[in-house]
Amino acid sequence: MLRSLSDPSTVAKFQRLCGLREIRAVENASQAVYNSEDMVNGFSNDDCMKSTNLVHRNGFASAESIEKPRLAEDRRDGRRYEYDNKIFHLLFCFGSFLGYEIFYITFFPFVFWNVDEYLARRTAIMWALIMYIGQTSKDLIQWSRPRCPPVIAVEKRFEHEYGMPSTHAMVGTLIPVCLVYFTYGRYQYPLYAGVLFAVCWCVLVSTSRLYMGMHTILDVIAGVLFSALLLAILLTVLNDSTDKWMVSSPISPIVITLIAVSMMYLYPSPAKPTSTKSDTAMIVFGTCGALVGSWARLYLQGEILDSQKDSKKIIQMLGKFVFGVAVLIPLRTMLKSLVYAIVPWLLGVSDPKKTKAVCEMPHRFFTYLMIGITAIGLLPLLFPYMEMLLEKLM
Repeated sequence: MLRSLSDPSTVAKFQRLCGLREIRAVENASQAVYNSEDMVNGFSNDDCMKSTNLVHRNGFASAESIEKPRLAEDRRDGRRYEYDNKIFHLLFCFGSFLGYEIFYITFFPFVFWNVDEYLARRTAIMWALIMYIGQTSKDLIQWSRPRCPPVIAVEKRFEHEYGMPSTHAMVGTLIPVCLVYFTYGRYQYPLYAGVLFAVCWCVLVSTSRLYMGMHTILDVIAGVLFSALLLAILLTVLNDSTDKWMVSSPISPIVITLIAVSMMYLYPSPAKPTSTKSDTAMIVFGTCGALVGSWARLYLQGEILDSQKDSKKIIQMLGKFVFGVAVLIPLRTMLKSLVYAIVPWLLGVSDPKKTKAVCEMPHRFFTYLMIGITAIGLLPLLFPYMEMLLEKLM
């Protein structure tokens, strides 16, 4: 049973069932044609005419005019993939997007600024803890991703990371469950609608990892079950009292920061270097900054903005989001450049090859801690002035 669930050929069958196919790339034009009596200079005019109407007088077709596979992506080993079902492909690409960094850095600020701070804060805490445990488990278990071939690896950037458990499946379980758990009772909607929403989100993200060729079925099932188990434990331990302490206790910023630093200090370092530790540091320190920002704004404003129940105009919501992103993106660039300039100077490192190694963790800590504090603690103080400006302009 376990052997079949971890078999890469099962993933390959699922990919073919969804219309994903692997094709060989033509390395040179002479391999793409066959001997024929009407060939001129090794190329058949008939073959060229089938792919394009542009044929030179000497019988050669223009290299640019030879038809390429539809929406195919080159691979280093000379292979390509293409898909027959565009709807499935776009759907699974969207499912994978729900577990990418770009989704996190847009979803959480938007919910913080425009929907419900209590919801965003509680979900972010669960996200950081469960992603930390999942990423740590990957680097401890050290199971490789599905073998390629027979699997078609659609995403290349994760090929060198370990695969067990699937953190996409873990986050695809925890985020919708948290959204339903923390909003049911605060907002009016039928419970079955929330459960259906969570199940659809989880299934879409999990199956997208099979389609992308990044995980086996066993990786995905383990990720879903592991996330469900951790949620059952953490939702009981980290209750409303803990949340209130985080945003109101005078010592909570120090405690939260020390916990975040300790988590990354204890993170395992596998023999094969991957980007997993750096990605985990971004999540942990970014969440730490958001919690410190919530605490800081409490003392600056004198109240906890648990939710924004007033109806917001779409233009105001988009305005806050655009304004916030316009501040955070250059801030990230500036902070990263600052760290990469100061840290090597302090440590006396002049070798460019060693600069990244010594700057990576300080960059993740300082940059994302400050981004979290700015996004949740400082920017909301400016939003009322921005809204007043928008009202005058409208």
